[in-house]
Amino acid sequence: MDYKKMLAVSAALIGTAAMAVESSVVGYANDTVAQGKFVIKSLGFEGVADGSTDVNDILKGFTGVDFDEKLDFQKTAPQIQVLNSAGGYTRYFYLNDGYVDDVTFVEGWCDSVGNLVALDITPGTAFWVMVPGGDTATTAAGAVSDESSVDVNVPANKFTLLGNAFPMAVTLNGSAFTSDDIVGVDFDEKLDFQKTAPQIQVLNSAGGYTRYFYLNDGYVDDVTFVEGWCDSVGNLVSDTTIGVGAGFWIKSGNAMKATFNK
Repeated sequence: MDYKKMLAVSAALIGTAAMAVESSVVGYANDTVAQGKFVIKSLGFEGVADGSTDVNDILKGFTGVDFDEKLDFQKTAPQIQVLNSAGGYTRYFYLNDGYVDDVTFVEGWCDSVGNLVALDITPGTAFWVMVPGGDTATTAAGAVSDESSVDVNVPANKFTLLGNAFPMAVTLNGSAFTSDDIVGVDFDEKLDFQKTAPQIQVLNSAGGYTRYFYLNDGYVDDVTFVEGWCDSVGNLVSDTTIGVGAGFWIKSGNAMKATFNK
């Protein structure tokens, strides 16, 4: 039997989150984004009408600012940063009057010069959010994908932002996040595995990262060693989760496919 190797997700959420499903296809998730702190978020929903992944349609609760020609709104507006193919970030800002044409201005996410954009986020990926103006209660709402799983390609030796493609919390080494082709490494007492093993980094409440490593022989007890995600000294982890709508970094020495399962 070809068992899927279990990936993990980790977790210390900034703020609190709650999730409810109103039917088999429609639901919502509430969260609070603390003022001035960058947090990693994912959507987990799609547009009810058309299955889109536009943040404008799914993630609500932001208070916009007005456009100004000096572009000072870039310092005061809520912002989203999306990791791009060059390894940098593309920034978007929440304005009250995003430019559509010379007579049409609409509230929503805009590019760096104030043009309203369709900000589509690929399912299974994550992004940064920051609100300068105060703690912000957000709601992600929409349809839950009919797919039973969503695959995300993770390139070799490159940190990639991922987040659950479904509105569910995920337990480390559980079945909700898996990979058929992840390549673990062996534990060593010098902890050199930290340099070579696939790793996940999760933003924690102190503003740093908690790291997990994929080992072939994670420690359970003196006679039991199991393949899976481990803490920084090689202990297999089993009781931490990442919450609904949160995200994390992942890096692997080989190109691999990560799968989110409903």
